[in-house]
Amino acid sequence: MLDRTVFSKVFEGQGTLVNRVPLHAAFLTSMLAQDLLGKLQRSLPRSQAVALTGEVPLSLSLERVIKAAEALQVRLERSRIEPLHLLAATMKEESGEGVKLFQDSGITEENIAGA
Repeated sequence: MLDRTVFSKVFEGQGTLVNRVPLHAAFLTSMLAQDLLGKLQRSLPRSQAVALTGEVPLSLSLERVIKAAEALQVRLERSRIEPLHLLAATMKEESGEGVKLFQDSGITEENIAGA
């Protein structure tokens, strides 16, 4: 039998969630996002297909990004690493055309992490 006290903490009425995870605030307009996406698509190299049967080693840069995203997840008390955590962690990597495009658009690690 379902414990009504637990159920009432999660649902109110006919399936309305009570304990919602807060949504991220937008930190860029849709027009800026479209412009940035176009610039990224034009500037970044096309990747080559990778076989799905073997291990792909991670670069040192990617390992740093993953560790920084984990630290941000813990600091923000989230239950899992979210895409914005990875994006904010990527912004710490000061080299790279993609990071420069984000910075030129006014996007920083701080306004991503605060979103």
